[in-house]
Amino acid sequence: MALSLRDSESGSYWISYAEDGEILSSFDPLFPDSDYGTRPEVLEQLTGHVAAISNGDRSDACANAVRAIQPRLQCTVPEEADESRLLTIKIAEGY
Repeated sequence: MALSLRDSESGSYWISYAEDGEILSSFDPLFPDSDYGTRPEVLEQLTGHVAAISNGDRSDACANAVRAIQPRLQCTVPEEADESRLLTIKIAEGY
């Protein structure tokens, strides 16, 4: 399993979640209903990220999504991590 959180210099944000080489969920947190993964419901069932985004302010969509996803998948990236070099983390032992 892998989770990718991308924050570009242009200010756009993208989240992708994959299992066994298949991208199950891939979306912009500002538009969580437009998910380009093959089975986006898997990540939603594991994390409840869509509800977390919907219940917050639109300007906080990215932060709310990350706060919902990382702890539930037990893959929180330490704040001191080098973001420019750590684009994807593998989720060891599943979720």
